[in-house]
Amino acid sequence: HWSAYAALISRRPRYAHAFDGWDAGGGPLVPARTLERLLEPKRAPVFEEAVRFTGFALDEFRLRSRRDGFHLAILAIHSMRLQGMYELPLKVARPRGIPVIDQHEYILRLGADPRDARFRHDGHWSPQGHRWAAQAVLAYLAAHPKICATG
Repeated sequence: HWSAYAALISRRPRYAHAFDGWDAGGGPLVPARTLERLLEPKRAPVFEEAVRFTGFALDEFRLRSRRDGFHLAILAIHSMRLQGMYELPLKVARPRGIPVIDQHEYILRLGADPRDARFRHDGHWSPQGHRWAAQAVLAYLAAHPKICATG
């Protein structure tokens, strides 16, 4: 449970204020109020740090991709839309010119139900979810053949 992890971490002096402004009440995995807070301009320090670390990691991947001659793309999984978190990968990817593949949108274009991408009583992808992820990436690559070019 997120709130238990947050309490454990914030007992450490170095991280005492990491979760300031974070509403840990709510659902068992990620409280709805917390999802809203992730998208607010002023987030709890722990989330600001996570966004900065993600940006740093993407910058490093961009450097390596240029050096080694490959292209980057991010797959935003279907549940990011369902949980209201889709804007987060866009926030770090767009300024870096990294395309975001939207699995949720791909599933809707098929006329299917995005909830079928995961098991009913488990957040993990079902075999169909894995298939749709692969198909979404393949469709993106087919529509953007330059991303597959070397050099």
